[in-house]
Amino acid sequence: MLLLRAVKFNLYKNTFNVFKNYSSQSKWNVLFFGTDTFSLESLKRLHNEFTNGKTVKRLEIVTNVVGQKNDVLKFALKNDLVVHPWPIPPPSDESFHLGIVVSFGHLIPNAIITKFPIGMINVHASLLPRWRGAAPIVHCLLNGDTHTGVSIMKIKPHRFDVGDIIHQKEVEIKEDTLQPELHNLLANLGAESLIDCIRRLPDCLNDACPQRSDRATYAPKIKPSMAELLWEEMTSNRVCNLSKALYGIYHLETKFKNHHVKLKRLYLCTKDNQPDNYADQTMRRPGHFDFIKDKNIVRVWCKDNMCVYFNSIQVKGKREMSALDFRNGYMKNVPSNEMYFKRVN
Repeated sequence: MLLLRAVKFNLYKNTFNVFKNYSSQSKWNVLFFGTDTFSLESLKRLHNEFTNGKTVKRLEIVTNVVGQKNDVLKFALKNDLVVHPWPIPPPSDESFHLGIVVSFGHLIPNAIITKFPIGMINVHASLLPRWRGAAPIVHCLLNGDTHTGVSIMKIKPHRFDVGDIIHQKEVEIKEDTLQPELHNLLANLGAESLIDCIRRLPDCLNDACPQRSDRATYAPKIKPSMAELLWEEMTSNRVCNLSKALYGIYHLETKFKNHHVKLKRLYLCTKDNQPDNYADQTMRRPGHFDFIKDKNIVRVWCKDNMCVYFNSIQVKGKREMSALDFRNGYMKNVPSNEMYFKRVN
């Protein structure tokens, strides 16, 4: 116990030495690392602090400049902010107090991290250590999480999303929340939390807590193959969660006979359109579908013997059509025992 207290005291002593020349009234020279719409919200709030002469004295940007201009680059150019193309060499001096990373997608070398007297902090769209990785918003929806949030953490070299937590804020995920809605909510929440933290620098850094690695889950990058509907492997809840998670990114894909089709939104059947007694039980297998005339929907069976439904569909090479048009054009003369969606590949 005495050894533990000594180590803790030395940690606080070293932190105090780093921050002794700064106070919560200081104005910060900030180098911002970001690329996309999620990071843009944080950049906008930082720019507001900069233009209004509040907590940010100097603001410059690091982003990808190869190919099409990203959202951060467009904003920086529009507002005459200095842009450094990634990768950058380590700053030649300690002219920036703080590095801020938001949805950047690149590991920051230790040679760069150590050039910031206060260090580098990151805005991450989950309640770390849950959903470390590139796609936390998609994976929390895919797994049916009822709560998520944002974390502000210290950047550590060589690994993503393992640094000490400075600040967290939690939000509830409503039943009908889609990926774009949650993305926007967390982008704004992350931006608000970031400004709150830098207004309390350096004091808030002293309260940082290590993550519990034994509670970590991972959110790898999203791939197009994730959009394929595997009816024999997926429950109805899993299918609906996949629909919400990939909404606005990829359309869900399946195959009917030789037709490659995309389902733009799938819903869980409610009690009034979830069959209790189906006439032909042999048809009631994953991927089998039928048309419900009074509701103008197509109903599909899943692994758990429950159904999901859709009311619009797009056959490859055709315009998007209603479920009724799909029924009239593609289902009308097909025997019931051939009404199956199958794997694309």
